[in-house]
Amino acid sequence: MTLLIFDIDGTLTDTKEVDDDCFISAFCDEYNIALKNIDWTTFTNVTDYGLFLDIYSSAFNKKPTENDRLNFQRRFFEYLDIQLKSNPEKFKSVNGASTFINYCLDHTNFKIAFATGGWQYSANLKLQAADIFNVGIPISSCDILFRRQDIILEVIEKSKYHYKTQTFDTIIYFGDGVWDYKTTSELEIEFIGVDINNDKKLETLGVKNIINDFTDIVKVLSIV
Repeated sequence: MTLLIFDIDGTLTDTKEVDDDCFISAFCDEYNIALKNIDWTTFTNVTDYGLFLDIYSSAFNKKPTENDRLNFQRRFFEYLDIQLKSNPEKFKSVNGASTFINYCLDHTNFKIAFATGGWQYSANLKLQAADIFNVGIPISSCDILFRRQDIILEVIEKSKYHYKTQTFDTIIYFGDGVWDYKTTSELEIEFIGVDINNDKKLETLGVKNIINDFTDIVKVLSIV
């Protein structure tokens, strides 16, 4: 049995830009912290929760309270909701992603799961906006876990329970970020890179299996 795990932002949904903009705006409004020209790859845990912890702790020299986190999330989600209503084109699917997920569900024996560095609310919002089926599919987010490694391990355990198996013969993770590749390498999980902007960052790291989108189902399945 093969489990295919999909990242969301930049992998299934073309939402990295709007997500970054809303995250940065929320920090500016909530804590008067300006995040300009920030390089997310310099952070240890590139998840919404992990980034929030690191940026807040660095700015105020203390750990945030639960209330701090909830206030930031609320502001971040408000920005996402506003953007979705006013600029729905910013929440489009990566080409072919919705069709590919549906094809796998209907015509293959592959099992599907989602593992995102975002929070659950924003993940569901983006999947639904991009018309990607996610009802009943195992998903793990950063609501509780801020390390990407733990998020992936959690969704694997959820998937074992959901698909009624003790183990998977093969686990393959689709992701677009440098952090995705490094995490899967650490966990010894197979990785397929998604490079929708053709920026070659994953290729530079030595990733061998890279796709630009999901339009050619036969090609993607042949890589799997």
